Amino acid sequence: MVSCLLGHDFEGSFAMEPEIKEDFIAEAPSHEHRKPEYKIGIKPVEEGIVIDHIATGEPIEKIWNNIEAVRKILKLNVRSSHGVYHSFKGPEVYKGIISLPDIISFGEKDLKKLAAIAPGCTLNLIRDSRVAKKYRLSMPPRIYGFEEISCKNENCVSNPGKNEGVVTEFRRKSGSTFICRYCEKEHNFRDIWDI
Repeated sequence: MVSCLLGHDFEGSFAMEPEIKEDFIAEAPSHEHRKPEYKIGIKPVEEGIVIDHIATGEPIEKIWNNIEAVRKILKLNVRSSHGVYHSFKGPEVYKGIISLPDIISFGEKDLKKLAAIAPGCTLNLIRDSRVAKKYRLSMPPRIYGFEEISCKNENCVSNPGKNEGVVTEFRRKSGSTFICRYCEKEHNFRDIWDI
């Protein structure tokens, strides 16, 4: 463009992309103890996965909405139990739990997706009725590469309606606010999902 002369006399340094730390998944110590037996609703899992602490502290309706989002986005259409229960953080604090006895492994991409859908939750891998591995998930610095997300700006090059084939990517601005990499439209992290 312009015979490659545009900007040839620039002096100084170019802007650098900020370093993104991908440390939002942390393996936690899995003590040799059995999962607690809940008096109502969820039967202990002998082999499988338990997603715990979903939307802890939120109003009950929001917890149910988050459980539904996790099930839909991760396509967890299998035998399971799920519900809203008291948290050990206090008598008026609730959390969501999904118990999946038929799923014995969880891929890295699904783990990242779960962190992006339900930050603050834990994923417990259960073997012989004991917690074999536990992962604490927090809000990722960016969300990208999932078919179930899109920028809601209809004029954005990454919007599916544009048929440009651009991979949607959001970067965390602060808290639960993400911005589209391409058009810089702000989204709450719950609004980027196509459910």
